[in-house]
Amino acid sequence: VMIVALRTGIFSGLKLREFIPFWPLLSQVIGQGVPAAVNMLLIAGGFISIQFFVPEIAKQAGSVLLETMSPAEAGEAAVNGYMNAARIEQLLLLPVIGLELALISIVGNNLGARKEERIWRAYRLAMISALVVTIVGMIIQFAGHSLFPSWINQSDETLRVSSGMLSISAFLLPAFALVFMNSGTLQGMKRPLFAMIINSVRLVVGPFVVYLVISQIAPGNLFAFWVGYGAVAWGCGVFAVWYTPGRMRRVISREFASPAA
Repeated sequence: VMIVALRTGIFSGLKLREFIPFWPLLSQVIGQGVPAAVNMLLIAGGFISIQFFVPEIAKQAGSVLLETMSPAEAGEAAVNGYMNAARIEQLLLLPVIGLELALISIVGNNLGARKEERIWRAYRLAMISALVVTIVGMIIQFAGHSLFPSWINQSDETLRVSSGMLSISAFLLPAFALVFMNSGTLQGMKRPLFAMIINSVRLVVGPFVVYLVISQIAPGNLFAFWVGYGAVAWGCGVFAVWYTPGRMRRVISREFASPAA
């Protein structure tokens, strides 16, 4: 690439001072890039944290897995069951993730073009589309919560964990859609901090609190853990729907009040 670039002559007349970073512009790039990078890190961290919580609960006294397995085997079966269920859940969420990425681009373009009506139209259409897709996915996942994991693993204990998770997380897909669409809209409006904060609550802080509570009041009960995790997800989704429109109005008012570039 550099050889082709040198042949084009685009570097002719280049001066050393032009390599000095332009901090006003660079600070904007960092301000957008760092929260987005941390957000991706939190998503990965969320999977890792739940991989820790699930086997720990499965090894606690009261776990049904301990009736036929040792604590170590119960923990391994719980992790395998969670990972199998997570694969199925993520497949059903792929259309919504793609919709979020498209929404970020569309909102960003229309914010730059100062097309307020198009921003709101894209937001509403994305919300409706995401909810329709996830409701269909919810029906598919709940109907196949026992069948789908059997295609991956035949262990009775692992299937019990996978089936239990899928039967509950099916009803969380619309909540995930609410979080994705609202955080994606604000990312497109150059406000990525919201996605980072809400995902830290949804994927790390919330599950940790649920784990502590379940360990005290219902040790070994994975079903109760998934219900608590679902409450966190729906709480984040409802908060996102409540917060985002007001934040959008403030951002639009501020951006449109400044002179056009």
